[in-house]
Amino acid sequence: MADRGGFVKIFMENGAGRKNSKSILPKARNLCYNAFRKLRVGWVKRRLGALETLTNMLSTMAERFRVYMSGFSLWDAADILLVAVLLYFAIQLLRRSNAFSVMKGVFFLVLVLLLSQMLGLHTLNFLLYSTLQVGLLAAIVLFQPELRKMLGQVGST
Repeated sequence: MADRGGFVKIFMENGAGRKNSKSILPKARNLCYNAFRKLRVGWVKRRLGALETLTNMLSTMAERFRVYMSGFSLWDAADILLVAVLLYFAIQLLRRSNAFSVMKGVFFLVLVLLLSQMLGLHTLNFLLYSTLQVGLLAAIVLFQPELRKMLGQVGST
């Protein structure tokens, strides 16, 4: 059951609960308005507290971003852009060949390998790491025609 003691107390203090009161309706209206305003002020204060916390968090994040970015130069941006473009074209070349489905499988194995490292699963980690080492050589042999074609396309442009 909701606690309405504060509302009843305010209602009785203002005389709206008396039987002999001449103008109960205006007093009750004012009383309800004042009680609602007090409740609303508490709500606003709680929201302002949350807003202040959010503001503090955002200013802390902005300050950390400024500290981290203080050493960032134009060459760093160019480096990131170059790597992104190279990865984009490599993915586009892989999509045109049959190797893309195999690359998804390799990506899944690498993801499971990282997960096993984080969880401390030593045996699974050893098996996946060994598989990926041998799998790299096997992929070169298996996809030799696609690799030749891809390098030919890169060399012709």
